[in-house]
Amino acid sequence: MNTQVTLSGWTLDNPVIPASGTFGFGYEFAQWYDINCLGAISVKGTTREPRFGNPTPRIAETPGGMLNAVGLQNPGIDKVVAEELPRLREVYHKPILANISGFSLDEYVECCAKADASPHTDLIEVNVSCPNVHHGGMSFGTDPNMVYDVTRAVKAVCKKPVYLKLSPNVTDIAAIARACEAEGADGICLINTLLGMRIDLKTKRPLLANRTGGLSGPAVFPVAVRMVWDVYEAVKLPIIGCGGVASVAIHKCCQNSEVFTEIMIASRTKSKCDDLKAKLEGKTSTKIETAKVDADKVEELKELINAYKPDAVLNVALPYQDLTIMDACLACGVDYIDTANYECEDTEDPKWRAIYEKRCKELGFTAYFDYSWQWAYQEKFKEAGLTAILGSGFDPGVTSVYSAYALKHYFDEIHTIDILDCNGGDHGYPFATNFNPEINLREVSANGSYWTDGHWVETKPMEWRAQYNFDQVGEKDMYLLHHEEIESLAKNIPGIKRIRFFMTFGQSYLTHMKCLENVGMLRTDPIMVDGKEIVPIQVLKELLPDPASLGPRTVGKTNIGCIFTGVKDGKEKSIYIYNVCDHQECYKEVESQAISYTTGVPAMIGAMMVVKGLWKKPGVFNLEEMDPDPYMEALNKFGLPWQVVENPVPVDCYKTEDESVHMD
Repeated sequence: MNTQVTLSGWTLDNPVIPASGTFGFGYEFAQWYDINCLGAISVKGTTREPRFGNPTPRIAETPGGMLNAVGLQNPGIDKVVAEELPRLREVYHKPILANISGFSLDEYVECCAKADASPHTDLIEVNVSCPNVHHGGMSFGTDPNMVYDVTRAVKAVCKKPVYLKLSPNVTDIAAIARACEAEGADGICLINTLLGMRIDLKTKRPLLANRTGGLSGPAVFPVAVRMVWDVYEAVKLPIIGCGGVASVAIHKCCQNSEVFTEIMIASRTKSKCDDLKAKLEGKTSTKIETAKVDADKVEELKELINAYKPDAVLNVALPYQDLTIMDACLACGVDYIDTANYECEDTEDPKWRAIYEKRCKELGFTAYFDYSWQWAYQEKFKEAGLTAILGSGFDPGVTSVYSAYALKHYFDEIHTIDILDCNGGDHGYPFATNFNPEINLREVSANGSYWTDGHWVETKPMEWRAQYNFDQVGEKDMYLLHHEEIESLAKNIPGIKRIRFFMTFGQSYLTHMKCLENVGMLRTDPIMVDGKEIVPIQVLKELLPDPASLGPRTVGKTNIGCIFTGVKDGKEKSIYIYNVCDHQECYKEVESQAISYTTGVPAMIGAMMVVKGLWKKPGVFNLEEMDPDPYMEALNKFGLPWQVVENPVPVDCYKTEDESVHMD
């Protein structure tokens, strides 16, 4: 069994780390057993000056644990660095965490700088549960502003990873964690002890000389789990104390080791890649490497691609990075696959704006995303003899392959396509998005549109509505939206007369979204706040639950597919091709909910089509332009089985505000 975990570049053989204060300086136990069986050691809390601790009694048992008021007894930072850490290193050969405490900002800075300079420390753990003597004794860890100041000051003097050990004695632990993240903390440690007290019934006096102490043991476990969960949902930092689309795609690549014998996982945050590698190694024969790269920077991408020399690049980053990654692939002579079409991050950029407004005028739809930017690479990829596959997610992606499959096997000519995207899952939150909030909320709050008789018809947001009874989900409300595959299918499916895209939404989601839109939280342009530029929708993204955190709590199923009408052998015909995916089953397999699964699996399959040479031809292509049969076969094999229903119930679409008005 592979028990390895990774913390900020350090690989631990296992996740067992004795908590600071419970294990002294570690070497004391070496005479009793091999302490190298531990994943890491966090040494005794250290302050600037020697401390003799609180008066006795300073330990008291409780039915569910133990109270302690030891009082940070330690010989001071200078002696710890000069004597205690070298002594531990003589007998312990794994990562060592130096635990630093302080009673002022200056003390934290001095102690952390000295610990960081020691060759015997690998990570710095900063205990912010100490009272701030300059602020009336208030604990540093109870105020996000003070945590913010400590993190910023410590990070300025430390080259080694810095983890903040947080106090549980707060109202909002997530707010404290976000303050750590905002100033560059490398990780979080949860939780320190809970403040508690016991009274001697005979003397009617506290059992501890200090009156109160920190409660540890089984009694605090549920509290710790709750706080770890809250922090896990609030920040994207590693958490000591606990434990998206990219993850699913990588999981699936590793399940398909015959094709993907070696892979490189690269991200702006390398630790995320390392964590995923650690999770997968031992479960796959695929050789996994990791790297740090900024996908906004072509030169960084080129350097990485040239160093690794892959057969293809699978882009599961945000669509903002599509063009830079395509540029890097062209420069390095490597095939390219993505899951969604290009979208500009800064919609107020003058250069982009001019092209966008010209397209709006000429084509008649105002969505911020379109394929023209990537289709413009057609000749470049063709001349280079390279393949670029656009939109190998589910919609777009699988829905595009369904269209090609239907045309190949069921129709001589397709006249209409209705794409139905139903998420019947429940995550328990009043409001959350199932994928990147910036992308999701832009898409949903924008004008809708559909293709009919050779032109675009634009609609108001949520103007058109329909109800549909989805297999294994039930009856759901769905709304007409603009979606990118409409653009490519209108171009590539001959004889098409109308294409519409519908997505299901509950009333709670729509109400929350409208409120956020009304107060300006969906704005993508920067505004000034306290002299700093912020983008409202990016702030909202940080406030909402991380989509990657929804997996364990989401129940229910998705149902995504296409209803086709047309003719075969001179006769009218209609079919419905769709997939049903279970959120909990997806989580059991790859630790992600079905929305990520239904995008990640097709991403892997698209890459496989290219790597195996099944879809290998020079140029830039959408999926409906390729042979659908091997892709459809792979969907069944890798977890997205589909079915075909003849003569399905058609979609009856009507005005949301006037249900008597129906679309022809």
